[in-house]
Amino acid sequence: MSLKLINKANELIKQTEKEALEIIKKREFIKSKIVDDGNIILTDFIVNALTKKRYDDLTYNERLFVNDIFENATKEDLEVLKDKYFIDLEDVKSVFLGSPCDENIKFIKEVLNGN
Repeated sequence: MSLKLINKANELIKQTEKEALEIIKKREFIKSKIVDDGNIILTDFIVNALTKKRYDDLTYNERLFVNDIFENATKEDLEVLKDKYFIDLEDVKSVFLGSPCDENIKFIKEVLNGN
């Protein structure tokens, strides 16, 4: 391996570590703001799924969950995610943009286009 490839690999590792730390801090912050609703497993699942940066990072169950959001969520549903779980819709958008979902589904119309 050339030194350039090794340096590039090290840079990518550092970048990935930095992104992972940012996500962990964001999750901890969000969870600290959520009032205990008695269902910490559900809360953890929602927060973990919707704070990932890329669709490819989602587990199978998380993909099912976000696909359902992309296909069926109303503006009101998204407001609940924002208000109750402190989810940044920009994070949800970044996951959506990496997903194989159809471009014409409701999610794009209501969120990405700001309608």
